[in-house]
Amino acid sequence: MTPIDRKTAKSHGLTHYFTGELCKNGHLSERYVSTGACVECLRPQKSKTNLSKNGLNLSEIRANLSENSEIAKMQAMILELQSRIDAALQAKAVASHADQMAELEARRVAAQEEADRRAAVHEAFGNMIQKRFRLYEEDVATFKAAALAFSVMRCPALRLEDMQPARTAQGVNRASGTAMFTFMIYADDYQALLDYSNQLLSARSCFNPERARQQAIASAEQAAALDDNGEPPMNFK
Repeated sequence: MTPIDRKTAKSHGLTHYFTGELCKNGHLSERYVSTGACVECLRPQKSKTNLSKNGLNLSEIRANLSENSEIAKMQAMILELQSRIDAALQAKAVASHADQMAELEARRVAAQEEADRRAAVHEAFGNMIQKRFRLYEEDVATFKAAALAFSVMRCPALRLEDMQPARTAQGVNRASGTAMFTFMIYADDYQALLDYSNQLLSARSCFNPERARQQAIASAEQAAALDDNGEPPMNFK
């Protein structure tokens, strides 16, 4: 581009001229004949002016773009949070379902075990016998534990509540404070439990069961001897 001064350009009716020198802002560009201003310096301002004329404001556009960008970020964040919440709820639902299934399975197993235990106890009672033992009321729990200790060696399913004794009203001795209690036991354990019940009685009183038994036998033998006068029994006469 050939340099030309402003006056010459104006005399030739030109709108621009070129000096070949940099403007104050460092642009090597044409200048307006009317004002002498640099075309490049006025280009951004002109663009803003044109935008304003068209009803647009550059600062507003930038603000809108920035706002839209923030909205987009917020929407993305909301979607991510919602995705995490959905995943957490799903995991919780799965865990809750698993816990419920585990609890139901535990109940089923416990119910089956109790049913099996009751069946074993019922079968054990079929092989046991009822026996009465004289006891003080205070010794019933102790004796029941002993009866269980003997019985559980043959039937491990037995529990203490299965050994509940039945109190025999006819066996109540109001003077001594004892009563007869019926227990389900194995026949082979009877003598050992009878000895134990006698020990409990002796520990709480001066009553000696073995001595009483011997005295009863002696009295019966003495009565039999007095009745024996050498004559044959009445049914042989």
